[in-house]
Amino acid sequence: MQPDSSGESELCAAAKLAAGHSDAELLMSTLWHELVGGRYRIVASFTDEAHFYLVLAGAERVPTDRKRPGRRDVTVLESILSGKQQKVIAIEDGLAPSTVAVAAAQCARSMGLACTATQVPTVLFIAAHAKIHDCSNVRAQHAAFDFADEPFEVIRVRRPDSNLLVELSKSERAIADLLIDRHSNAQIARLRKRSSRTIANQLGSIYRKLKASGRTNILALLVSRWCEKQRDYRLPAPVASPDMPPPASYSRALSSIARPETHFEASFPKSQ
Repeated sequence: MQPDSSGESELCAAAKLAAGHSDAELLMSTLWHELVGGRYRIVASFTDEAHFYLVLAGAERVPTDRKRPGRRDVTVLESILSGKQQKVIAIEDGLAPSTVAVAAAQCARSMGLACTATQVPTVLFIAAHAKIHDCSNVRAQHAAFDFADEPFEVIRVRRPDSNLLVELSKSERAIADLLIDRHSNAQIARLRKRSSRTIANQLGSIYRKLKASGRTNILALLVSRWCEKQRDYRLPAPVASPDMPPPASYSRALSSIARPETHFEASFPKSQ
């Protein structure tokens, strides 16, 4: 989602700056464990042309009485994010379809998201896939920073490349890119300057070519292919800035849950 207020815009700008100067890494599978375990709460999610970002409330800001998701809720959400249809999950687990939807929504809500399972940020598809398939090669940049005298952490991970969907035409991959950003059909039509009917027809073609049952299935397929391509990828070095020196490099265990040593204090003028 894009920032929708000046305060959130400033928070996201601070998060982006901190991530760009960080050489700390975090396994995406570890991120998933920490989210479902209640260590973090998602407070913002945004994208740019190259990356996905999650802004997290630090451990000290997660309410101690916040209810953690049950094992079934977590399993249901993981199944949905891996591309399995909710009605299939219901049949396999002997549950009502409404129970499946509620369980997944409760798990997403425990992470700080006010949305259904099929609307969660794409970065969580990556984290869930990394956990399910034990992908030690899928990492994100990780930094801690302060904003408005409050501690936050940010995760930055590369966007999956829609060119991995080789079955699709160029125009269909352009639509897939908008699906990755979680745009609705109406938003895609507006951004592509096409009629809703044209977009619906193109989406139908995408579903047929990928043998997909819906948007979630497409995202799961793309994330799976993208994660496989990460085997030999290494995160870029931190970006130097003339007015903010890069932090000193240090060694960090990828599976560690300690807050990263890379730390920034961001200060933005308050909106009038």
